[in-house]
Amino acid sequence: MTYPVILPAVVLEPTTVIRHTENATTSNLTVIDPATGAALATSKTFYLRGDNAADDLCRVIRQTLDSNTNAVNPNTYSCTISRNIDGTALPATVTISRATGASNFTIDWANAATTFDERLLGFRNVSTGSVTTTTGDVSPTGQWVANDIYEFFESEEEVAAFVERARSGVVIGGRRGGPYDVRRLALRFQTEQRTVIKAVPTISSVVDTGRAFAACWARLCTGRPFELHFATISAGTTLAALSSSTRQPCFNGAGTAWHLDADTVESGFRPERLAPGVGLYAWTLRMLGEVP
Repeated sequence: MTYPVILPAVVLEPTTVIRHTENATTSNLTVIDPATGAALATSKTFYLRGDNAADDLCRVIRQTLDSNTNAVNPNTYSCTISRNIDGTALPATVTISRATGASNFTIDWANAATTFDERLLGFRNVSTGSVTTTTGDVSPTGQWVANDIYEFFESEEEVAAFVERARSGVVIGGRRGGPYDVRRLALRFQTEQRTVIKAVPTISSVVDTGRAFAACWARLCTGRPFELHFATISAGTTLAALSSSTRQPCFNGAGTAWHLDADTVESGFRPERLAPGVGLYAWTLRMLGEVP
């Protein structure tokens, strides 16, 4: 069985900064572009995948912290993500740890110099304090994890056609572009906590909206592209890691980014309860493949 994981695109700017302290030395670190190994030069899109690819947001964090060479005997770092289908648990947790070195570190998410949005990783707007490892305690807004298998994932073919009549009376027809990659994804929700914002629990006075699909859907409605992955169980309720093989491509594998179509956006988020008194909901997304 496979479970849908949706990763909205995260766009980072060259002005994105993380305030980091190591061995009593504090630095404002500009985020690193893994493709170049240098500070991000232009706006670029990343995904909270955790696969260490060049566009993986976890790798961005790791290499950004590694770039702090101002400290004496600097650490190196790891940044990992774990996903869970337990409807009452966090759908994902991101952990940042010291991989090598001997110094504690601090990431000051609350400092005005930090312009990276810590909510993408599931952290709150506070300093981590002096630690060797830190784990987010709210749901990352950079992804959404289903807690039930999808009902169906079907392809549709749409073609823009034309018909012309010549003076002789002969009718000529043909296609204008296409076919376009259009899919319908039917989701199932086992608990309201993964469905609607009003049902998610409050953690330390923070409403944990990141676990609700309603919050993810609101971000996708702005036209933001997203990746769709189908993940399997690795053990218990923990999902296996995402990779290029779990990503659902479009256009015969040439494209990877999807968008919600206008009908889905305009219909509003109205998941259907399958039966009275049953905590099981369903909703269908109509998705358009992005032309590569």
